[in-house]
Amino acid sequence: PEAGDFDAKQPFPAAASVKLTRRNGTGAVVARMDPKNNYRGWDLWVEGDKPGFHLISSFPGDALKVVGNNPLPVNQWAHVAVVYDGSGKAAGVTVYVNGAPQPTATHVDVLKSTTRTTVPFTVGTRYGTERLPGSLVEDIRLYDRALTAREVARLATSAAAAETLAKPAAQRTPPETAAVFDWWLGGFDKPTAELGVRI
Repeated sequence: PEAGDFDAKQPFPAAASVKLTRRNGTGAVVARMDPKNNYRGWDLWVEGDKPGFHLISSFPGDALKVVGNNPLPVNQWAHVAVVYDGSGKAAGVTVYVNGAPQPTATHVDVLKSTTRTTVPFTVGTRYGTERLPGSLVEDIRLYDRALTAREVARLATSAAAAETLAKPAAQRTPPETAAVFDWWLGGFDKPTAELGVRI
């Protein structure tokens, strides 16, 4: 019941791997939002294929809305994350795709009040509405603190590495093998970590 129970002054991230199977998709990837109560809550959102974030007490007069400028690809997995710093400002929201911070547009920046809601956490939809059509979602992550850019990048590469490692070795391409090696080297090789090398 406590999953995603965040409020306006609490830093938090939300992340997931998303695969859109059609263009012009709009809907929630993950959410804890009550559309029947002036949309109170938050969501990791896709709007016209572009990833974004809402944090709402009452929409649009007491809310944040930030949307990335670039659309997600279709028919391939993308790791999407938003990190909110607890400031109550749109400037405190960073949108990431495949571990890289994205340019964004601020649509609403007037948050003043609590955003906490009693409706449950949902996947692929808001509570009872606004399903993201033609989408697949996996590897959902929520944390009770903001993540650094490096931590978000590690999440993104971990998702890609897991997908590659699920394939038989003979079916992995040379770039996939190299990417998995870099992932392992940067996160698990002790001598590399001791040297402070960033992969």
